[in-house]
Amino acid sequence: MRESYQAIGYGLCILLLATLASLSFAQSRNYRDNETCFRAVLARNPQSATAHNNLANTLRKKGALDEAIVHYRRALVVDPDYEFGRFNLGSALAERGEIPEAIGWLKAALTTDPNNANAYYTLANALARQNNRSDAIAYYGRALRLAPDFPDAHTNLANLLLETGNSAGALEHYREALRLEPNNPQAHYNLAVGLVRAGQNDAAIPELRAALQLDPKYPDAEPLLNDLLSRSRR
Repeated sequence: MRESYQAIGYGLCILLLATLASLSFAQSRNYRDNETCFRAVLARNPQSATAHNNLANTLRKKGALDEAIVHYRRALVVDPDYEFGRFNLGSALAERGEIPEAIGWLKAALTTDPNNANAYYTLANALARQNNRSDAIAYYGRALRLAPDFPDAHTNLANLLLETGNSAGALEHYREALRLEPNNPQAHYNLAVGLVRAGQNDAAIPELRAALQLDPKYPDAEPLLNDLLSRSRR
């Protein structure tokens, strides 16, 4: 999966450490990891939107989503136009299941950064969770126009197309996802399911075998393969 949030990176910490090189060893130990570093920056400058954002990213990576959202919000209070703030808050809220508010922030992010493929993708995911399939399909399409080599967007778009009865369109995107990740068992399995839904059982069999060769315990692949083989022998 692609990162679902954006960061300035950890250059801020490196710069901080460089400027504080004269500190004693005991003091410098306060910066032994990213979270400690960003908390230390905020203790000195609580009005740093960048530090709030980067601390939030670090917290989110370790699973502290609620606290991360607090700091994403604080970054936007400090700087309502912060470059990554709206997208990061929107994607974090979507991750927590707060879909309506997430959609609002993601759409706001796209007004200032209309070329953000991840924002279109994340917004499409949120809309799909609301069963707004038509808008989700449109936003996946916009993400792929900006980033054609985006396997998750191809897969999620294919899933929606399959649900709406567009088997041909779904197969096109399942195949593209597989082209991008040929060693991904899920990509083979997804294509197999799409082929079955399109009535192409014989073509699905080698895809299921490929999925099982890559991952012998891949969920549902073996039962589906056995069912298709049983049908083919009748």
